[in-house]
Amino acid sequence: MKWESGMRYGVMALLLVLGGLSIAAAAQSGTISSADANEMAGFRAFIVEHPRALALLKKRPWALQTAEFAEDFRSVGDYLAKHRRVKALVNNDPHFFDQLTADPRAGGGHKHRWWW
Repeated sequence: MKWESGMRYGVMALLLVLGGLSIAAAAQSGTISSADANEMAGFRAFIVEHPRALALLKKRPWALQTAEFAEDFRSVGDYLAKHRRVKALVNNDPHFFDQLTADPRAGGGHKHRWWW
């Protein structure tokens, strides 16, 4: 049974390394700068902890560009205000949210207006 636990950690470590390598490869290929790759990685890590916002963005990615979204999902709006480049980067990647899965441990409680 110990080897199963070790195997799980090994697989998780491999996935983290491969994810980092893909970001680094994109940065080196000239398609995205390393600073932008870091911004995208940071936003991915952030948004999966906000399941309701992520669910909406998977359905309506354009909502990220609106002031109403930033108001309704205040913590996401605060993040975007501090990381101003994220909106443009996500806007340039039409499949940004496709492979993301919300962290089930995250609360993500937000007020909503017209989103749902």
